[in-house]
Amino acid sequence: MNRITWKIFTLGLPVIFTLVLLVSIFPGTAKWLVIDSRPQDADIAIVMGGGGGSRLRQALSLYDKKLVDELLLVDFKESYWGHITRYLCPDCKLADKKITILSGSSSTMTDAEFSLEYCKKHGIKKVLVVTDPYHTRRSALTFSWVFRESNIEVFVVSSGDYGRYLPPEGNWWLDFATLKNVWLELGKCFAVLFTQYLPRFDTP
Repeated sequence: MNRITWKIFTLGLPVIFTLVLLVSIFPGTAKWLVIDSRPQDADIAIVMGGGGGSRLRQALSLYDKKLVDELLLVDFKESYWGHITRYLCPDCKLADKKITILSGSSSTMTDAEFSLEYCKKHGIKKVLVVTDPYHTRRSALTFSWVFRESNIEVFVVSSGDYGRYLPPEGNWWLDFATLKNVWLELGKCFAVLFTQYLPRFDTP
């Protein structure tokens, strides 16, 4: 091996190592974002707003299986749920079911805050939070923080529907839409951890 070849080889080793490291990290990143607690008996299922109709469909399935006694739908406007049942999930039938709709929420944080207030008022002791797969980790971090002093058990259940995104088991980093969504969610999770979980120091 001549000097030039050896130089190229030695310079290329760090690049190869970095690429291997990134490929090994990427799949784990997407997988970390997805939480899917085993559906279990609870007082109520909290359905997060946004997404398509898969969140509501999953919650109705839990209700029909008698795993929860009530559904709590949380979004910015009550009319959004009508849009979902008309266009995104026409098979989602809400009639003859115990359902409460909370409006005015504009984020995952306010979803959790509104839900906590409702649960305290109605003596709820255990909840299932239903959302889409890549939103589950951030939901778990947020609800755990908001509910931390309530003695209310919180479990997050995935809708199981990735929609237009690739699942963690696939080559998701090769799909731009999935890659963008994963890194956005990862950044938001870090923001939650930074602002809520790290020690706070009072300024003098």
